[in-house]
Amino acid sequence: MDGKKLFYRYALSCIRDAVLQGRITAAERDTLLAEKADENLLKKAFPDAWPGVKAGKRKPTRESVRNYFWFEHNRNVCRKNLACMSWPAQVKKRKSGGWIIELKPICKLMWAKTELDLKEGDWIIIHRQVIAEKISQKDAEKVAKFIQELEI
Repeated sequence: MDGKKLFYRYALSCIRDAVLQGRITAAERDTLLAEKADENLLKKAFPDAWPGVKAGKRKPTRESVRNYFWFEHNRNVCRKNLACMSWPAQVKKRKSGGWIIELKPICKLMWAKTELDLKEGDWIIIHRQVIAEKISQKDAEKVAKFIQELEI
């Protein structure tokens, strides 16, 4: 998965807020949902995240998207809205067409649905109740440690 595709997986869960806050129109929302947005619309809809993931480059990379959402984004939103944070989680079991997952480091169980190919024991990142991607246990531990250091 390239950086822009990964960005969409993290950011699309924020589109509702962009519409409600008046940053984008319903037609622009539909363009974003179709993953066909140009540079200007991405900046308009995600004024902090899009420049953040590009990290001064022409286009985002997987690494820049992860660094932004796992660390910079989490640092910026942790005191405002915990639901907005990117949480590492472990897949526990399949249930009702989705998965029971355990968020780390807070040990909270929740249900989530995804088209990703998951199995029990996999590690994932969840952002605004959307499973963004599968990750390694090492990466999950790194993000969980960072969240603990935020002392929220």
